[in-house]
Amino acid sequence: VTFAYAAVGFHYFRKDFGHYCQDSVIVCTQNIVYQSTRNGIVGLSSMMEKVMPGDDMWTMRVVYDVSFFVVTGIMLLNTVVALIVDSFSHQRRGADARETNQETETFIS
Repeated sequence: VTFAYAAVGFHYFRKDFGHYCQDSVIVCTQNIVYQSTRNGIVGLSSMMEKVMPGDDMWTMRVVYDVSFFVVTGIMLLNTVVALIVDSFSHQRRGADARETNQETETFIS
């Protein structure tokens, strides 16, 4: 996913990325992974030049930035939360099974 955003950014927004994406798509990918994890929810916008609504590339940048936020910020975060919830539900089912076992079976030593 990050490589696809780096490839699009390297092709269309290289000057906006400045020194982050000058060399190659691989370096751009590495910088996006590193900077987006450091900057948290802000993502790509902290790495790129600021654009205003009157600029030519404003619409493309809004789509690029918002889609990166949606894909990485929301979808990946929801995946992590879903894994945590699934883990807790698995533990709850195990505890319920142990409790049912203790209530319905007799242990003779």
